[in-house]
Amino acid sequence: MSGERTEPAMTDRGNTFVEILVSVALMGTIVVTLLLAMQTTIRMSKMSDDQAKVESVIGSAADRVANFAYKSCPGFNGDDRYQSIAQAAAPAVGWTGSTVTIEEVRFWKPATQSWEPTNGLNPAECAPSVTLNDSRTLQKIRIRVTSPDGSHSRSTDVVKANFRPDAIKDQTNG
Repeated sequence: MSGERTEPAMTDRGNTFVEILVSVALMGTIVVTLLLAMQTTIRMSKMSDDQAKVESVIGSAADRVANFAYKSCPGFNGDDRYQSIAQAAAPAVGWTGSTVTIEEVRFWKPATQSWEPTNGLNPAECAPSVTLNDSRTLQKIRIRVTSPDGSHSRSTDVVKANFRPDAIKDQTNG
């Protein structure tokens, strides 16, 4: 017994080529699924980020236009119809000004109770002193913001008037 050698039992015969191929295919399927899930998550994150930026820029552009001085005749004599004011909101999120546009400026006509494309003034009559009694000086400015890749877009209207609470207060006090 002391000199005899016994052979180990053949219980572990190893893996066959087919078994290895199946396991590699399964691992590949799992890796591809994980990569697709990560890609979808990144894409959704970018979409969400773009939507948030559109909302941020449109709010800022609307505030800028609303708080900017009234223009009695936007669009006349080379005026940009509040365009440069609205576009100044885009760089805050890293976008160019071209993502913000003023789509239209309309004027309220009290006689017809409707928004008209012109204010009824000729360029010579356009002056900061124009009042609601002289012409249609209530303005509705439509602002549109579009993400740089064009996937998200939103518009809003801002209404401006050529009167200020202090001027109204002065008139009521005599």
